[in-house]
Order: sequence, then structure tokens, then C-alpha cells
Amino acid sequence: MVDGQPVLQEEIYPVIKGIVVVCEGASNVSVKMNIISLIQTVVNVNSSNISIYTSK
Repeated sequence: MVDGQPVLQEEIYPVIKGIVVVCEGASNVSVKMNIISLIQTVVNVNSSNISIYTSK
């Protein structure tokens, strides 16, 4: 501690290997492609590691 405040020595981020999304409307190819594009942009994950499923 420095002046009563914690000192950050190292910051470790999780490694995302894949993403699964379950949502209504995923049966629509356009919706599915938009979701995949969004995830690729925000999380920087390859599309082959993204799975989209339709909820019942």
C-alpha cells in the first residue's frame, strides 16, 4: 500500500476462446450474421469460434 491505497502490480485479462449466443430470431440468417459481426468487432474473436443458436 502507498499512502493507504493498494498498488496494482499486474493486470490479467481472461482469454476468450469461444462464444455461444442463444437468442430469438437467430433462425434468420441476416440476424445471425449481424450478431457474429458485432461479436467479432467488440470481442475480437474469430467467427469460427462463435456459435449462434435459436431459443425456443
